[in-house]
Amino acid sequence: MSLNTNHARSDESYALIALNQVQGMDPHVLFKMIEVFGSPLKAWRAPNRDIENAGLLNNFTFEKFLDLRKIEDGVQEEDRAAELGVDVFTIRDASFPKKLADIPIPPPVIYVRGNINEKDARAIAIVGTRRCNGYGRKVAADFATDFTAAGCTVVSGLAYGIDTVAHEAALAAGGRTISVKAVGIDVDYPAGNLSLVEKISSSGAVVSEFPLGMKIQNKWQFRRRNRIISGLAEATVVVQSSRQGGALITAAHAEEQGKEVFAVPGDVNSPLSGGCHWLIRNGAHIAESAQDVLEGIGIGTQVELDLSAMPELEGLQKEIYEIMSDGPIQFGEICAATGKAAAEISSALLLLEMKGRVKQMPGKMYSRD
Repeated sequence: MSLNTNHARSDESYALIALNQVQGMDPHVLFKMIEVFGSPLKAWRAPNRDIENAGLLNNFTFEKFLDLRKIEDGVQEEDRAAELGVDVFTIRDASFPKKLADIPIPPPVIYVRGNINEKDARAIAIVGTRRCNGYGRKVAADFATDFTAAGCTVVSGLAYGIDTVAHEAALAAGGRTISVKAVGIDVDYPAGNLSLVEKISSSGAVVSEFPLGMKIQNKWQFRRRNRIISGLAEATVVVQSSRQGGALITAAHAEEQGKEVFAVPGDVNSPLSGGCHWLIRNGAHIAESAQDVLEGIGIGTQVELDLSAMPELEGLQKEIYEIMSDGPIQFGEICAATGKAAAEISSALLLLEMKGRVKQMPGKMYSRD
């Protein structure tokens, strides 16, 4: 079909968006098609026989390519994105993030809800297992808080566990964070993180290279997402991971991209530390604090947390913080004083810890930090 000339974007850029929409189209194959045919538009408009003879597409992707070409040309996808408040950037655009353009196999197209700006040039990725324990959660929150205090953007993958903790801690500290999705930007995955997505979009960006509506079909989607996480960052920190954890794939991408890799040591008896210890044995920098990472990439010599600059507390968090004005208090006493359920109090306390306002003491005691 002919391209819509009423839109400002060039035909070449629309063709790139359309090629990226083809189900099963890998970025490596897409760029190879452009190389063979001379441009995105020539690849998109090439005769069926020429596409088939090029031998770049398997039967499934070839059929999807032919089907999509009958009804789409890239314009419709951008219009759908605009209706959702999502921006679409192709690697041909001047506003495409330079860090992503420079990685070995960059995403041809990215979808962005929120914004990526010059502040994000100083970004650090925090990744780790979905099945993290209390130690992993605490480290991820502390690192994200300190990175934010140092003026860094926190990048992660929106998964449950370490990723979610890192995003939430950066937001709680009043900083910027970028999440990278392994599905279409409009798809609710992981389920239940919609409220977090909205918060991230207003204080950073949610990013995906996958077309709208793309759901989880294969594990390779996470591998592709992981290279973008490391690509957007100056360094990648693995907080907690098993030897087979996906976070190690992100670390491998970071190394391939020439980025620094850091790993947090953990309990030698826990399988959740196996991946981090393996990384350290194989050349990753050891990160015992956020300061180790910041100094490792040349950002200052001291992180100073300014509590007066932190966001004001509201609601239950403020109530709990005020209860602690007379000194340490036991968890049960907080529940009794507020009349709230234990689960609700636990959640509020965790957020207060992330903000650096409260610390936990032995015997389930809490005090102002």
